[in-house]
Amino acid sequence: MPSALVPRYCSLASRCCSRSASRSVRGHRSRTTRRPLDGLLQGVAVLGAAAPGFWIALVLILVFAATLRWLPALGSPTLAGIILPAFVLALPNIAVVSRLIRAATLDALGQAYVTTARGKGRSQRGALLVHALPNALTGVLTAVTLELAYLLTGTVVVETVFAYPGVGRLAVDAALVGDLPLLALAMMVAAVCYLVCNWLADVGMILLDPRIRDNV
Repeated sequence: MPSALVPRYCSLASRCCSRSASRSVRGHRSRTTRRPLDGLLQGVAVLGAAAPGFWIALVLILVFAATLRWLPALGSPTLAGIILPAFVLALPNIAVVSRLIRAATLDALGQAYVTTARGKGRSQRGALLVHALPNALTGVLTAVTLELAYLLTGTVVVETVFAYPGVGRLAVDAALVGDLPLLALAMMVAAVCYLVCNWLADVGMILLDPRIRDNV
């Protein structure tokens, strides 16, 4: 073969590998979005994010406490008394975070670095776990920490339904009786929780993304 044709054949082979990897990634994305299980999970996530917390709590109390009598209706320090309040608190947050992770991961699968990794022989699972998922988590991490801050402070509805003492219910009771120092203390605790969670988000993004770590 003439030496002048070698670069052309190498370039052609590289483009073919890149197109094949790109088609493989697009096929993986389309198969993921067309799976019945994916549609079912997305429907459950939408329902969990849209349903009011007090409605979910009342339904769970009616089913598991009043009908089946598996769990207590009111919150208590025991493990059985924590299950229902914890589930009601976690369900909307899990629904929101799962949708964010799904959208960010599908977007990352279409990026050039995933196509390059597939062209170099990386398997679909390896490209997803090593390249796509860490880059997708950098955008989701802020939302996760804000949801964590909500779990620590925005629990007044769950605390009221399950008669469980907490910071949210304490703040509402202080506002109703006009106890301004106690209300200010509750607001300060909430502000500290949000600040700490935002700091954890910044640290997590620095650890996940080397580009941010190099710019710090």
